Amino acid sequence: MWVITDVADFQSDFSAQAACLTPLVRQEMENRGLCYTGTLRNAVMPWIAPCLVKLQDCKLTNEQLIMQLAFVSSVAFLMQHNYVDYNKLCRLEEQLPVNQRKLQALEIQAKFLISGFNLFRLWRLHSSLPIKHEPVPSHKADEPITTDVQPETDFIAQLEPPQRLTAETVDNTAQVVVAPMKHLPTNCARKWSPAELSALADVKEHDASKTYREKYAIYQRSCRDLGIPDRSLSAFLQKYKRMGHG
Repeated sequence: MWVITDVADFQSDFSAQAACLTPLVRQEMENRGLCYTGTLRNAVMPWIAPCLVKLQDCKLTNEQLIMQLAFVSSVAFLMQHNYVDYNKLCRLEEQLPVNQRKLQALEIQAKFLISGFNLFRLWRLHSSLPIKHEPVPSHKADEPITTDVQPETDFIAQLEPPQRLTAETVDNTAQVVVAPMKHLPTNCARKWSPAELSALADVKEHDASKTYREKYAIYQRSCRDLGIPDRSLSAFLQKYKRMGHG
């Protein structure tokens, strides 16, 4: 038999009250045989705290509140496609201190029926109640979320060996700076810009007898010269063939 103590000390703190009541609701549901014990053991019930807010003017006793929350939780379990004993839920519904019509008025239940349930008219929970537990993100809110994208550069390294600067190609008085290549994520769906289309046009000028890998290397160099990031090989080939160059 469960006992609630010191509820009045945090009556206004619904989150703390929900944390206290959740294991008691689980125990009530288990005692009534509403759900499998394994389902209840680690069940998270995010709808309990909002229900406490909506039920605060009903002046329920602790026992009545536990019973009411067990019913609401059973409906939530059905909406999550978990097993609930229909016959035992029917008996619980007949004992409720706050009936379903009143629960609809309190916006705990909605005006839509649970599909496939035919013992009595059972209404779904209101959309204002959270049904699924949302995990807290592990990163801080002020930290940007970064995604590491592996550029397709394995074959480019073979096509483009490091250039050696010699006296024949570089003026000794000039400082040569080669800009590094930049890459867009492989799943980028952004529309091709005029600059990117210009890089494709450079490929067309060198089109004769070039392999796709060589054409892609030309496209990458053009993007680097234009100061824009290049796209993946697959994205390049798709756009290149769509433009009738394939």
